[in-house]
Amino acid sequence: MNKRVAQPRTKEQWREFCERPAPPRPELVSRREYESWLAGRQIPFDEQRRSCNANPPFIKHPQLQRVLAALQPKLTQGQYSRDGTYHSAIINGPGHCGKTSLLKLIGKECELDWHRRHPEMAPMPSASPAEFRGDFLGDRVPVIYISASTGATAGMLSQAIGKFLHVPNPGRTATKWTLTDPVLDAMEACGTELLLLDFTDRY
Repeated sequence: MNKRVAQPRTKEQWREFCERPAPPRPELVSRREYESWLAGRQIPFDEQRRSCNANPPFIKHPQLQRVLAALQPKLTQGQYSRDGTYHSAIINGPGHCGKTSLLKLIGKECELDWHRRHPEMAPMPSASPAEFRGDFLGDRVPVIYISASTGATAGMLSQAIGKFLHVPNPGRTATKWTLTDPVLDAMEACGTELLLLDFTDRY
C-alpha cells in the first residue's frame, strides 16, 4: 500500500493491510559499534531502523486484552447469527488514544481468522486486484473497514461501503433505496460478518 493511502478504502487495500508482514527488526548494536561502521553500513541500517520504528507491532497489554475480551461475544455473534439483529459496540475516547489502531487490530485478526477457517474460499494472498475485482459478489469479504468523518451521513457511509466492495455508484440521481439496497445486497452476498466504522476528525 502506498504511504498516501493511510486508510484502506477498498477490499484489496484492506486485504493487503491484513497480509502485510511486519518489517524486520534491526540487530541490536551498541553506539560504539555503530559509530565504528562505515557509512555504507550505517545507511541501510538506519533505513531499516526507521522502517521498523514507523511500523511498530501492536502490543496486547493487559488493558487491551480486557477490551478484546469484552468485545469477543459481540464479534463471535456475527459469525452465527441467522436473523437481522446484530450486536454492536462503540469505542470512544480522546484523540490519539489508539481507537483507530484498536479497530484495525480487531478487523485484521477477524479477517485472518476467517481465512484460516475457510482456506478454500479466501483468495490467495499473492492474488492481484485484477484477479478478483471483476465479480465482487463472488469474492468473500468477511470484514469491512470504513474510515469516515464524524459528520458523515448514512448516504456517505453507503457510498464508502460501496467503494470498498466495488458496487457501482448510481450517481446524482441516486435515492435512499438505489444507493443503500445494492450495498446491503453486496454485503450479504460477500458474507460480511464484521463492519468497522472509524469516525475521525482528521478530515
